[in-house]
Amino acid sequence: MTRRTSTLTATAMPEPVAIREQIVSRVVAILLQGLAGVTVDRSRQTALTRETSPALVVTVAGEETDSMGDAADRHHLELTVGHFVRGDPWDQLAAASDQAAHRILAGEDALQGLAEIRRTGTDMEAMEADETAGVLNVRYRLTFLTSRHDIARPPT
Repeated sequence: MTRRTSTLTATAMPEPVAIREQIVSRVVAILLQGLAGVTVDRSRQTALTRETSPALVVTVAGEETDSMGDAADRHHLELTVGHFVRGDPWDQLAAASDQAAHRILAGEDALQGLAEIRRTGTDMEAMEADETAGVLNVRYRLTFLTSRHDIARPPT
């Protein structure tokens, strides 16, 4: 008697991506698409070289969550978009970069309904480099809803 065996292999279903991650990925993607000749990185830790300037660095600064009852949570995601520029006057160059990026981020349906975005503040810092350089950090607050039990899904 011939014995047959069957081997079933389970393929892992990809986990749904948290809405926060969808938002941050979308911000980076639309800045990359909309700003020709500008380096856009996420949470970059290594130094920017002259060749990579101008550059934007998108960093998650934090998140607060409010309960909206049994089914939903409201999240307030804080993002910083750092505009790294070189040249004189660096603050004027950074302001032009900021204006272009803000138009993209605040554009109608830029985030495809994932979140509401509001600009909340800025700070500037001159940097030491082989030529004039500086960074304009722009803070944004993105508000979105999730299911209380699953941050990858909107409330039902």
